[in-house]
Amino acid sequence: MSVIERELDCNTVWLHFDDEPETREDLESLLSTRSSDAQLYYCGPPGFMAAVDRATAHWPERTVHFGFSAAGTRRCATRTFHDHPS
Repeated sequence: MSVIERELDCNTVWLHFDDEPETREDLESLLSTRSSDAQLYYCGPPGFMAAVDRATAHWPERTVHFGFSAAGTRRCATRTFHDHPS
């Protein structure tokens, strides 16, 4: 990790890893409130995607946007009420 950290501007880039408690971001707290005009766009590995989805379950419809990608495919979506089971 130190090689990557040396190459980054630590004033503008923050790295968070779910398997390193000292760097783990508290998504629930970070996303608990939103300004009236906020839109969230995110992409990442499955665990991160699931964590953000849970943390923003209370956000209004059409304010959370995400992308999935895999070898040879790409998909973007906007979460709507129907994306979440009741």
